[in-house]
Amino acid sequence: MSNEGTESAEAGGEGAASEAASSREHDERKGDQGIAGGFSRLAEEAVDLFDSLVSYLADLIRLEGFRLGTEIRTLVLRAVVFALAGIIGLIGLVFVSLGIAAWLARQLNSVAAGLAIVGTVYMAAAVIATLIVRRRAPGFRRGGGTVPPEEGR
Repeated sequence: MSNEGTESAEAGGEGAASEAASSREHDERKGDQGIAGGFSRLAEEAVDLFDSLVSYLADLIRLEGFRLGTEIRTLVLRAVVFALAGIIGLIGLVFVSLGIAAWLARQLNSVAAGLAIVGTVYMAAAVIATLIVRRRAPGFRRGGGTVPPEEGR
């Protein structure tokens, strides 16, 4: 009996050892699956993060495009208003100049003299404006090159 008990204990010991080895292998496979599953989840999360980033950047570019379009429309509108105001101002200047020239022509009894006087005033204003610009902005001299202030005076 003791022989049978010993055999039984040995069989039980071998069974326990075999069970422990089997359990260890199962845990290692489970660990491998856990690591592979972890990497798989990590890869999925990285792909989701990248998709979110691409979506965010696309929305950001779309928003900046809208802002840029709005700014361009505002600048174009201001330029058109400025141009129209300039054109209307120039037409007004022409009529005022013709009125002054007609008045001078009546006073001097010469249409040519009235127009010549008004033209001379405009030419003098243009020469004065050109001299002021050339003195203050050296870049307008000889081909637009910049001249240091100490050399330009």
